[in-house]
Amino acid sequence: MHQVWYVLFQAHHSRQLWPVKLLRFHLQPRNVLGRELERSLRYLSYHLNLGTCSNRQRSLGSSLSGLSKLSTSPTSSLSNLPPPHPHIMRFSIASSLLLLAGAAQAASSWGFADGSVSIGVRKSSSASTQKISATQYAKESVVLGHKDTLTVSLTTKEGSKAKRPHQAFLILTESSGLEAPFPLNVKPSGKGSVEITQKDLPVQLLLSDVPLKASLVLGSFGSTTATITPVFDVEIQLDPHSPAPRYQFPLRYSKLALIDHIFRPDPKSPPMVVSLVFVLAVLATIPALFGGWLLLGANVNHLPKALGSAPVSHIVFFGSIVAMEGAFFLYYSSWNLFQILPVIGVLSVVAFLSGNKALSEVQGRRLAGER
Repeated sequence: MHQVWYVLFQAHHSRQLWPVKLLRFHLQPRNVLGRELERSLRYLSYHLNLGTCSNRQRSLGSSLSGLSKLSTSPTSSLSNLPPPHPHIMRFSIASSLLLLAGAAQAASSWGFADGSVSIGVRKSSSASTQKISATQYAKESVVLGHKDTLTVSLTTKEGSKAKRPHQAFLILTESSGLEAPFPLNVKPSGKGSVEITQKDLPVQLLLSDVPLKASLVLGSFGSTTATITPVFDVEIQLDPHSPAPRYQFPLRYSKLALIDHIFRPDPKSPPMVVSLVFVLAVLATIPALFGGWLLLGANVNHLPKALGSAPVSHIVFFGSIVAMEGAFFLYYSSWNLFQILPVIGVLSVVAFLSGNKALSEVQGRRLAGER
């Protein structure tokens, strides 16, 4: 009888004749129960073909009343009835079970019950609470102050059974579409909650001029349909005695403006007076040098002998030293660093080679005892 009730309900709900035709095909009209039910089904099929809602309701009521009479009839009146054919009976039960399973699977979805949202200072008894439902949007907005804590508590359900989903979020959405998800802490029994303060919200949501939209997202693995349920609005109330938070744009790597670099001017020479003072100071050391040689007993008589033994090395060595001084003067007056470095490199090699030969000749005379 339960299967017959379900088929009639499907016929009324879907407004189609195939459930009635299926039931009429599987029942045998040769027994008393089949003949009474056949009349009820014909009456239901006739009114379903009329296409009016009132006639469908009357036809369903007539059929259901007829079935109730059959279900309340004494069992003695059915004792003499021949049993239905076993193959038809098995086919009828299997078809009805498939219909029941398909309808249950299609209607199963995630939802919640015992939902509430409370606002107030944490661990305070003065918090205000209002109920939230999956079928009705909250009429009043929730005002979240700078010291308040928004707490959402509920029991998640898969169909009609309390169960913990794989995904459970409370999403706050700004008018531009920016979203901030907050995961719920859900127990295996389905009871879950989440707490939100102004410190948890992004700056963009805190500066929103319109209330934020709060929605619950529930979903998991399997064939159960996931749901996104708008539940209430959240109005942000900032601290009037504190400056409003500022949003800083993140660093974006893109084309920058052209940088016009101005190099500093070339260094200028010091005043001529300062330069002349140092030149005179250097020139004044030359007489002092010769005076020191005379006092220390410098032997100038060996000069002809030195030039006779190694004239090229002595002349080139002395000339390289004078050339270095001239190169330094040109660097001071007009040359730059890239001009003087090659010249100094060449003069250094010449001074090293010629000086080696000249000093070898001087060492030979000293080893001979000539001082």
